[in-house]
Amino acid sequence: MDRRAAPPCARSIVGTASHWSIRLRACERAGPRGERLRTRERAGPRAERVSGRGGASCSPVELESRRAVPMAGMEAVKQCDVPVAILQNRIKAAQDPEETAKLQEDLDQLLETRELIRQSVQEVVRLATDSKEQAERVLTTKPHLTQRENYNAAVEYFRIHCFDWRKQEYEYARHQLSAFVSLCEERVPLTRIKEAIDRVSEKLKK
Repeated sequence: MDRRAAPPCARSIVGTASHWSIRLRACERAGPRGERLRTRERAGPRAERVSGRGGASCSPVELESRRAVPMAGMEAVKQCDVPVAILQNRIKAAQDPEETAKLQEDLDQLLETRELIRQSVQEVVRLATDSKEQAERVLTTKPHLTQRENYNAAVEYFRIHCFDWRKQEYEYARHQLSAFVSLCEERVPLTRIKEAIDRVSEKLKK
């Protein structure tokens, strides 16, 4: 074939198998760039989606959490429960007893950490409020956030001194921050919220 007649790699050729063959032959002449294109074509459209928006690659954890989690009865899984659902399904699919035991240990540790986070947030609320009724209101209502400055300061203080939700093992803490919205909307002073966080932080260190 005349080399000048070969279509360039940048040209989009869609259709029959012969068209794909022509495109691959052209890419073979194009060097490393053609190799990258052939890799994309072999991987198919799924590989393009996996790369994420803007071409940035996603971490394995992000990819796994984006996959649909098959659950009994096909019920929806809350975002905060996705890590639990993933481990539960990996346990069900495991064939090796040793692997099953390790996964079960991971699940138990995850559930224990989640419960510790939940109880710690409840303790902060209890210490920062004036009554059981106010504490219950803080924990059960989800008001619109207007006290944004105090809220940002409170949750950052909680992140630094209790649970850094940017770490994978404490990510569940991010789903418990609505309590701090309620505290701020109840006009609980920021100093009092921080004092409550300090007391909880000291208990966590023991």
